[in-house]
Amino acid sequence: MPVRRHVPGVRGRRAGALVAAAALLVSVPGAAAPGVAEAAPPTDPRCLGLVGGSTGLLVVGGSLPTADSLARRPGGYGPVATPAVAATLPDDVVFKTATETFAGAHAFAVRDGVIYLRPATEGRGVAGRPWRVLRTPACLTGRVRQISADHRLLLAIDATRQVYAHDMPGDDVSPERWTWRWGPYFWTGLGVRLFADVTDWAASEFTSSERFLDSAGRERTPIGVATVYLLRDGGRRITYLDPWLPSDESREVCGPRRGTTALASLSASGSTVFAVSRRAELFTRLYDFDVSGANTVFGAFSWAQDRPASDARWQLPAPAWVRQPLPPGTVTDRLTIAKTGLGAGARVLRIAGRTRGGRTGYWEKPIAAPRWRFVPVTGPLVGSPLSRRTRTVPASPAAHRFAGSIDGAAAEVRDFTVQCSPATLRVQVAPGLPLDLTLHTSDGMRQETRARGLDDVPREYNGAIEVPQATWARLTAGDPRLRAWIDKHLDGRRIATAPVAVTRTRLRFLARCWSLTLDGGPARPDRVALDAGAVLARERERAQDGRPLPTC
Repeated sequence: MPVRRHVPGVRGRRAGALVAAAALLVSVPGAAAPGVAEAAPPTDPRCLGLVGGSTGLLVVGGSLPTADSLARRPGGYGPVATPAVAATLPDDVVFKTATETFAGAHAFAVRDGVIYLRPATEGRGVAGRPWRVLRTPACLTGRVRQISADHRLLLAIDATRQVYAHDMPGDDVSPERWTWRWGPYFWTGLGVRLFADVTDWAASEFTSSERFLDSAGRERTPIGVATVYLLRDGGRRITYLDPWLPSDESREVCGPRRGTTALASLSASGSTVFAVSRRAELFTRLYDFDVSGANTVFGAFSWAQDRPASDARWQLPAPAWVRQPLPPGTVTDRLTIAKTGLGAGARVLRIAGRTRGGRTGYWEKPIAAPRWRFVPVTGPLVGSPLSRRTRTVPASPAAHRFAGSIDGAAAEVRDFTVQCSPATLRVQVAPGLPLDLTLHTSDGMRQETRARGLDDVPREYNGAIEVPQATWARLTAGDPRLRAWIDKHLDGRRIATAPVAVTRTRLRFLARCWSLTLDGGPARPDRVALDAGAVLARERERAQDGRPLPTC
C-alpha cells in the first residue's frame, strides 16, 4: 500500500495514513524474502544522505518548503545548457522515453548523466525558454541513466538501477526534495532497484483531484497513488511498484487476454497503461493498487451490482483492458499516453508510425476517440516497426486446479491464476447436476515482502462468488436443487463476498470455511508470516461487508 506521501493529490491517503500508522507501526518490516534483493539503499555512500529528502514525507497540509519555495522563486533551475548539449535537445518532447519525458509544467531530458529541463506544456517547449541543467544532489549529477515522469512525479535511475524520486510540488524541482526511500511504511522504506530484466518502464501519478469511472460506470475520486509499471519477461509480465508497498515482484497487472499477449512496449499516465503488442495491437487499462480493490484500509469496495447511487463504494472487479482501434497505417513500438486534464478520460494517446502514403510521423487521439489523427514529422521514423503479421506464441500464466468437496458436494476451481481473475468454481450439486460459478479475486493488502507466485505462506485475496447471469435467469424454471444450494451456501445472492487465502497446495474460502487442495491431493502446512497491513486490511474488509468473525 503506497505511502500516500506528500506528493500532490495524495491527501486522502495521507490523512488515512496518519490514522492507520499506529496500527501498522506495531511491527517492523522484516528482512527481504529470498530472491527479493531489489529492496536496498544506494551503493554509493554519497547518496545515503538523500534518505532525508522531503519527497514522500507525511506533512499535514502539504509538502516541506525549500529555500527556493520560501523565496517564491523556481527551484532547481541551473545554468543554460551549453550550445553543444542544446544541439542534441529537442524543441518538443512528443514521446516519453527512457531519456526524454514531460510532466506538469516541464520537459526533461538526460544527456551524459545530467538531467536538463525546460518549461513546456504537454511536452511542447515554451518559446524563448531554453533548456537548463536541473540542479540535483552531487551524487546524482552525471550519473543518471534513465528518467520517467507523470503529473508531479519525477523518477530517475542510476547505473545500479536505484530509483530516486522527486515529487515536484507546485512544479518546484529543488534538489533538496530528491530521495531514494521507497516502501513501507508510508514511503520510508529501504529503497528499490528496478529488476534487471525490465525492458520498458513508466512512472504514473493519479491524484485525488482527478476523477475516473469504475467498472459500473460511476464517477469516483482517486485516493491518490504513485505507481511504476515495469514490462518484463520478454513482454509477458507487467510488474508494478508503489512507494507505499513492499519492493518485491509479487504485484502484477494481468496483461491483455489473461496475460497471453506479448507486449512490445508500454507507457503510463494517471494509472492508465497504454501498451502495444508485438503484433501491433493497442490496449489501454486503468489499474493500480487502489483501483484493483486491494487498498481496503483507505478505500471501500463492493462486488455487488445494482447498488443505489448513494453507495460510494468502488465497483469491483477493476476496469478491464480496452482494445484501441488501429491507425490506418503502420506503427512502431514508440508510444506515449499523457494527461490533458484532470480525469481518467482526459488522456491523449500517441504512437509513431507511417501513413499508407509513406509519410512519417505519429498517430494521435484522445483515449476514447474512435479515430486517429496523423501528425507528420520531418525526419526518420522513430521506434521499431511492428507488423500485424508477426507470429507470436501465446504464453498462458500458470493455472492451478484445486479440488475437494463443499458440504459433501464435489467441487473444483479449475483455472486459478495468481494474477489473472476470474476463475471457474464448479460444484457438483448432485450427480449429473453441475453448477458453474465465477470466482473473482483481487490481490489483497500486504506490507511485507513475498515471492511472486504461490508458496506455503497464504496469499490473501479479496473475492466474490458470482452466479452467472444466464444461470441466475434460469433458476426459477430449472432444477430446484440449484436454487437450494445457492440459498444455503451463497445466502441466496447472485454475487456473494468470498475472500480467499491461497498457498501452493490449498485454496481456502475464509468466510465460508471451505477448503480445496491442489488437484485434490494432500496439502502442505501453512507457513505463518505476520503482516500487520494484511491483518488491518482483513478487519476493515470484514467491517465494510458486515461479516461476522469466521468460525473456522
